[in-house]
Amino acid sequence: MQRILLTIGNCGLLLTSLALSALAELDDSSARQAAIQSIESRKGGIGADCLKTRRKEELEEDLFDIRSEKVSQGKLNETFFVYEVVDVGCYEAKDSSLVIHMIDHPGTFGYVAVNRQTGKSYRLWSDQDAANQFNRLITDLGVDAANPHRALSVAILYRKTVGGPYEGNRVYSNREVKQLAEESFNSAFDEDWSKRFSAWWDRFKRAKKISYDEAEKKVPEGLEVTGRAFKGFALTIPRTKTSGQPTISEWRLIVLPDGRINELPSRIIFE
Repeated sequence: MQRILLTIGNCGLLLTSLALSALAELDDSSARQAAIQSIESRKGGIGADCLKTRRKEELEEDLFDIRSEKVSQGKLNETFFVYEVVDVGCYEAKDSSLVIHMIDHPGTFGYVAVNRQTGKSYRLWSDQDAANQFNRLITDLGVDAANPHRALSVAILYRKTVGGPYEGNRVYSNREVKQLAEESFNSAFDEDWSKRFSAWWDRFKRAKKISYDEAEKKVPEGLEVTGRAFKGFALTIPRTKTSGQPTISEWRLIVLPDGRINELPSRIIFE
């Protein structure tokens, strides 16, 4: 009988330990590793040797701002880390010597959000399933996007985390368009880029005036949010050819009352 009681007692301690472990939040270091593992496990896999993470605190603040329940059990409800996973080379200690791993083409593999309470990860830009991952994240976050201001905030976050960090993802003025177009022409053409740009810019100035305001309107599903984006020439890396031409388009997102996003086809308004 004593052995049985001891065994039951040990089981009770084990179950208690597991319960406490399950409730323990991931710290920053563990969440970074979860983000890397999420990238490594995505479909197709990757061959990177030196994955590292950069904390995206501004995106964490955006997530906090749009969630409905900002306080839980007397604490700020800040349960998500967001990281940019990159491959930029690394150092390794080997036999008391420093080994440097060089990367021929440093790059970013994308954004990953990690729920520090549950351990769930969400692969955002540039994952091929980023839109669905965003909606999964928003559902777990808890969002009330029934009012226009909150719907606009959710839409802007979607553009940042699904569309990516590219300049031109959202544009607000002719001055910004001019700067981006100049950079695009300069990258696409070696010699006569300035002449080509001037012709494009003159045509742009003669075109119908563009409103850059981000706006929202009620639709049966929720709120439709629209804004403007700039896209330059499509270039190959390394550059061997140029295709397309600079355009300005109107992006459109349906924001459901619970914050999930349905992305509608964009509409080109100047090319």
